[in-house]
Amino acid sequence: MRKILPPLLVLLAGLAPLCPLHAEITQQFWGEIGYILDLDRIKEGNESALSGKNDGDRVDEIDRWLAGQTAYVSMYFSYHNLLELGSDFTLDLNDLTSTSLPNLVKVLYISASPTSWCNITFGKQRLKWGTARVFNAIDKLETINDPFGIRSLREGVSGVKAVFTPLDWLSLSLLALPESELRWSRFAVRLDLLFLEIDAGLGVIKYNYSNLESIDTSGTPAAITSDLDRYAIFFDAIRYFDSLGIYTEFELRWSRENEYAFKDLASVYRPHNGDDYLNVPVVRLTCGISYTMEESPYMTLMAEYFYNSEGFSNAEARQFYQSYGLHRGLYPGDPVFLPQNFGTFGSFRRHYVCLGFTGLQATGFMSVGLLVLSNPETLAFDFIPQATLDINKSVYFNLKFEYLHQFLDKDKYPSELSFLDYNFRITLAVSTNFLMIDYGQNQNTGE
Repeated sequence: MRKILPPLLVLLAGLAPLCPLHAEITQQFWGEIGYILDLDRIKEGNESALSGKNDGDRVDEIDRWLAGQTAYVSMYFSYHNLLELGSDFTLDLNDLTSTSLPNLVKVLYISASPTSWCNITFGKQRLKWGTARVFNAIDKLETINDPFGIRSLREGVSGVKAVFTPLDWLSLSLLALPESELRWSRFAVRLDLLFLEIDAGLGVIKYNYSNLESIDTSGTPAAITSDLDRYAIFFDAIRYFDSLGIYTEFELRWSRENEYAFKDLASVYRPHNGDDYLNVPVVRLTCGISYTMEESPYMTLMAEYFYNSEGFSNAEARQFYQSYGLHRGLYPGDPVFLPQNFGTFGSFRRHYVCLGFTGLQATGFMSVGLLVLSNPETLAFDFIPQATLDINKSVYFNLKFEYLHQFLDKDKYPSELSFLDYNFRITLAVSTNFLMIDYGQNQNTGE
């Protein structure tokens, strides 16, 4: 097992008494510093994931566990609803030598409101578009949520967003995400409406996609058919009935984009071979419901269903899995051109379900929760129980267990779990908040 670096735990414990929260102070500046320890148990038959081992080698149980470590610092500052700054820096403690500034910065933005009806944000920002809690249907802007990831927060996107709110029930958002080459830049327009207590958003995304045509013997693309301008229409809505919330998220685009290429194949494989490949529409739809119990036991129940028409059918998944296994055996370590979002739970197949509860108060300072994610087509399950300890409203300990299991034969019914090296994960996160006094509030109120 890799040596674990514990100094951050000591640092967090020392910071906690110095930065208590005060309920009467408006949070104009706050910050969070945290440390995450991630332990993965490597499955039998996947010993090559361990340094210096080959698949099938005998390995002691203690040596099957790999440790990953992450540290992060988040800060937020706002001034009288006129100016806002936010940042999130994340450091991989297991790979300090290859750390670069772009990899450190997950969020770094400045937002200004020159008028009460206009807000402009520059930098790397989280859009907070969409209503889904687990499965994101809108996938052409921000990275999608991944329960396999160490942090649940989505990485920001770099660009400029302008929001105009001429009426209390209407707002218009314009988004530009520039790249070094204009053709790769993305643009979006979003209209938000509030009617009949339904908070709804509708928009269009313009992006560019280059599909592979063939690959040469080195495993690199030999030709690209064309740079294709693509458009996606999206919609999200949420409606609360007291403690009951109903929400949906939807995206429609004009073509599947889950082609892939292996070094040993003569050409790129497309799940829909034929001239109509580019004319096969993609529908991504999430529907969910949540219910918050306001009397003992206090907790939030949730259920969510996700449909992804771009996901593989069973025949397509089986062909992909066979090709993947062949390539891994013949060319270990060589590049593979995989479908977009490959490896995240909710991208490989077509139907997904999540059931669970969060925020169940076990004691006055501890809450527990359980999420169960499943792909019904393969009976693949991801069980995620977790517990959070709140120490004096300033230090938080989060312990999460994750057990992955597939009941059907993975060779006949491949799922995301077929490509993971581990089957059990333990994640410990420790964080503390710090808050500074709102020096502007008293000036405004005259107190």
